Amino acid sequence: MPNVCIIEIKVADMDKGRTFYEDALGMAVKMEKYLPDVLVMEHDGVDLILHVAEKPVSIDYPNSAQSLLIFAVDDIEAAAGRLRKAKAEIMDGPRPSPPGTFLAFRDPFGNVHGLMQLNSNG
Repeated sequence: MPNVCIIEIKVADMDKGRTFYEDALGMAVKMEKYLPDVLVMEHDGVDLILHVAEKPVSIDYPNSAQSLLIFAVDDIEAAAGRLRKAKAEIMDGPRPSPPGTFLAFRDPFGNVHGLMQLNSNG
């Protein structure tokens, strides 16, 4: 079975993208100036690449086909506060789901991701 090795997220503004993913989600910069329009960040050993796009996206969550990255957090309320402070739009939640508490959010560029606080048995 293939393993996820790189996740690419399109952002319309690299400086704003870097700030959002560092401050709101705690990502660390792994490599700057990989290419002029690419920043490599790291999340638990997986490279997360921010790549400049010409314009933001408008995803019709949850009605459109899409990929949804879901990040595990220990405290979903604290994480939601960081998202709000970083100007993310909370789309759904926090609400109970089978593995724990789920929250969907839209980043400043229109990408939709999720947070999950896992149950102690999840």
